Amino acid sequence: CLERDESCILTAAPADICDVAHLYPFSLRDEETTSTGLFWSTLRSFWSEERVNEWHKAVFSDVRGTEKLENLVLLNPLAHRLHSKALFALEPCGVNEEKTELRVKFWWLKPSRSEGPTILCEIPELPADYNPESGGICLYNPLSHQTIKSGDCIVVRTPDPVLLPLPDTRILEMQWLLQRLAALSGAAEPEELDD
Repeated sequence: CLERDESCILTAAPADICDVAHLYPFSLRDEETTSTGLFWSTLRSFWSEERVNEWHKAVFSDVRGTEKLENLVLLNPLAHRLHSKALFALEPCGVNEEKTELRVKFWWLKPSRSEGPTILCEIPELPADYNPESGGICLYNPLSHQTIKSGDCIVVRTPDPVLLPLPDTRILEMQWLLQRLAALSGAAEPEELDD
């Protein structure tokens, strides 16, 4: 991942201060655990068997499981933490013919702060223009002199698509869907209890 990405894919922070981030969670790496089995059976309740099988194949098609380049990206520590808390998601947009460039769109996610019962007939809000800067959160790319905004196109490149493959678009698609669900459910940010 360090060799392929060379720096944070969002902020261009140098690799030596970045984290290797999993798109599919490392905590669900063991197919034999109850929690991993429950995770995959829950996905099958909401998406087609074919789609979930493709996601599963993308993650577990070989012995490397979650520890393969197709499931990893380089993020600076703040970006990694924000992604872990479902405060942003990466929407896969496509790979070039040579498989040397992957385009993704960056989207800030507004965490749900549901108070009281959830009304199921109300459409949840996922505003495309949400910007968490007023809450003190932002990501900045000093090379482009730009703050990362929702809808920004990010290009992940590889010098060698065989030895250093790009992230798998199936895993990215699953991440894109699940990050948004986590933000909507409020599951990403546990509520603080008053003392």
